[in-house]
Amino acid sequence: MSIHVETFEDQKRLFETAAVLLRSGKLDDAITLYDYLVIQNPVVPQYWTGGGIAKMRRGFLEEAFVHFQVAEAADESDPVPILLRGLCLMRMGKRLEALAALTRARSMAAGRPRDAWMEGSIRAMMETCSPGDGGRDRSAQRGTSCT
Repeated sequence: MSIHVETFEDQKRLFETAAVLLRSGKLDDAITLYDYLVIQNPVVPQYWTGGGIAKMRRGFLEEAFVHFQVAEAADESDPVPILLRGLCLMRMGKRLEALAALTRARSMAAGRPRDAWMEGSIRAMMETCSPGDGGRDRSAQRGTSCT
């Protein structure tokens, strides 16, 4: 794949293309574009977040985790990378760290209309990894992992 970007408008179009590839399940192509974008403009948190989502869906959990950390550092006011980092930690089997990230994302999103969608997702993930029910892991019911 040959990529050539000269302007910020070109970056925006490339980002939109990467998002379409991600949504359509063409993860390797999406990863290629997101990786290119973070090299070209590493201060844009959405590039890191998109790449992290693609890598997490592809099963590259450690790389995805790093992407979410960078996105979080680039915009500390956005709870989305923290939520995704929590999901990634769940899939890595790091239950306590996942719960801490989810709790932080939940508190950041509280009262913010644009982040209201997160509440249900965070609640479900926290229930999956909660120590209730005698510590029984309910992740098999939800397709996640918190072991």
